[in-house]
Amino acid sequence: MEAPLKMKHARFIIITTHRVKEAKSLWMIFTRQPLMENRFTAWKFCHLLHKVLREGHASTIKDSQTHKKMILEMGKLWGHLQDG
Repeated sequence: MEAPLKMKHARFIIITTHRVKEAKSLWMIFTRQPLMENRFTAWKFCHLLHKVLREGHASTIKDSQTHKKMILEMGKLWGHLQDG
């Protein structure tokens, strides 16, 4: 069953990035997930990443740049989907 990203989970992750002042642990979790296997999971990841980059600790952008290739591949996946 598909459901949108829960804002309480996104807020918790954003607050955690401010508490630990980095996003490396978040990326350790992201890289171990099968994000490209399900389009809804991929969408939730993109939505969460967008929120974390905008509202998370300032170092999340720097920590995320090392995963640029994965983010670009996720964007290509979305570019090839034709089901609306």
